[in-house]
Amino acid sequence: MQKDIYGIGLNNIGYAYDDRTLLPNDGLQVLPIDTDADGRISDSERFYADKRLLTVAIRRRPPATSTSCREACRQARWSGPL
Repeated sequence: MQKDIYGIGLNNIGYAYDDRTLLPNDGLQVLPIDTDADGRISDSERFYADKRLLTVAIRRRPPATSTSCREACRQARWSGPL
């Protein structure tokens, strides 16, 4: 994915973030998910900047269900240039 400027994929946070800096690995941009489906990324959904913030946010959320995973995938659809 790092060499494809239009590539998008799902990844484990262990691979997406650098363990030393806690920032996304070089060449990667972590895309947020609109968890409340209001059509925008609200302040409460802005926790992807570093691994520490993301880990805290994950701990505060209820476990994922297959319905919530399907909804997250639907919301994460790519709308950028092809």
